[in-house]
Amino acid sequence: MLGSIAVSVPTGFVQQPRVRHNPILTNEVNVMGVVELDFNANPGEKDLLLAGFSCAEVAARTGRKVKTVRERNRLAYRVDLKMAFAERVRREGIPNRYIAGDAFGWWFAGYFDGEGCLTVFHRVKPRPERRVGVSISCRYDDSHVLREIQKTLGVGICRDAPSHSLANPAFNWRVEPVADLAEVMLPLFDCYPLRTKKRHEYAIWRGLVVDQYLRTLGGRSTRVGASVEEHAAFQLAVEKIRQIRHMTGSR
Repeated sequence: MLGSIAVSVPTGFVQQPRVRHNPILTNEVNVMGVVELDFNANPGEKDLLLAGFSCAEVAARTGRKVKTVRERNRLAYRVDLKMAFAERVRREGIPNRYIAGDAFGWWFAGYFDGEGCLTVFHRVKPRPERRVGVSISCRYDDSHVLREIQKTLGVGICRDAPSHSLANPAFNWRVEPVADLAEVMLPLFDCYPLRTKKRHEYAIWRGLVVDQYLRTLGGRSTRVGASVEEHAAFQLAVEKIRQIRHMTGSR
């Protein structure tokens, strides 16, 4: 027979419920033992997010980690970052980082009219992908021209390009980061417009760049899932650009 075992508990001892604290948030426990979020624990963060600043920008201004700011927003502030950033752009405009001046601007527009390409790429499967960019290719013995463009604008990468002729190797300059496209290339083309058939392509391409810029919070976010409607709109724009090239003979 097993006997019962009595365990004495010190008088006045009451076991408290265990509460798991999220180290990312400052929490308070109410009388029911439920964790409550303190929305005022980090003054300034929510205001900056509401003003359209990205988590990376807020982290840089407050000295906190990007992940910390992102998690606080997800769990506590719940600010719609895309909507807030779009409102910031409408309020302040897209920053203008073009500083190369008039002489270079007019020369580049003419050179791009003849040798450049406004690039677009869209794929839904196996992994959705949407890219926009600018590109110029030339013979390798003219590569110094593209290197000078890269140096003057401060954007883009230069590299050897595939060539169908071993006797005439090619060289390429390309810009794809959306922040560089929106803040450098758009101000350039807006101020020094293309004058050939590419101006029709640019009218459509420009809208794609601005859309990507807004959706990625100025290129600071890679979490930019798009809806079916957004993919369809992008594909329609790509098709319009292809039709323009087919009708005009543009590359």
